[in-house]
Amino acid sequence: MAEPARQGPDSSEFSATLLDQVFSLWVEPAVSERGLGLTRSDVVKALVAMAPSEVPKVYINDEVQLVAQVRATRSIQQGESVTLEDISGVEDLRPLDVDGNSGWIAFAKIGNEITIAFDFRRNRQTATLLVERATEFAVAAEGSLAQGHLGPAIENAFAAAELAVKAEMFLIEDKPTTKHPERVAWWTEWERLGNAPPGAARVLRELYNERGPSRYGDRPIAMAPDDVREALEGVRQMIEHTRARCAEQQPPA
Repeated sequence: MAEPARQGPDSSEFSATLLDQVFSLWVEPAVSERGLGLTRSDVVKALVAMAPSEVPKVYINDEVQLVAQVRATRSIQQGESVTLEDISGVEDLRPLDVDGNSGWIAFAKIGNEITIAFDFRRNRQTATLLVERATEFAVAAEGSLAQGHLGPAIENAFAAAELAVKAEMFLIEDKPTTKHPERVAWWTEWERLGNAPPGAARVLRELYNERGPSRYGDRPIAMAPDDVREALEGVRQMIEHTRARCAEQQPPA
């Protein structure tokens, strides 16, 4: 997400406050600790990289490499030199090279305008891998269902659903819970807050409740083939929902 942080009567209160916090929380302490002797006006670029379970790393001015998507005031040919007069605004800003599991926040001063951008998702690379593994389990569940093997179909469908949930948890937690009931409870609340597809919590709970009989034969399986087929459709929706959350560029809300 990129947000112009302008000074003056047209400034965004949110972006101005965010920029002030970037300086007070990270940039100014880093300047002081490293003895750089820079004032706020001296800092024209900064990047704070937030790797999982690590202290944020702060990069300032020439240490920062950013890529900007801008609105041009004229037609510009590939390889042609660009000046500030050729730019009417910044639409997107992001680091050139940040670890795929790190969240980040950055800003750059271009002309008289400061643009601030951020992506606080952590563990995105790990979460993306889990989404792909969830897809594989969903395929295995579909194959088992096609052969009439309800137990393996339910077990694999639950594994797929739970991996999608775990992937989403990783985007905001470095060490998400490893306990099945806690994941079910978390996903139920996540849906209640509008962050998961409607009905997704019911699907996860239903598959979890049938895990014992499907895997260990604790009791007869209560789900009919059509129930499992419907649950698998819900699992596929969960996977695609989480895949979109993990995407490099998230779709508009």
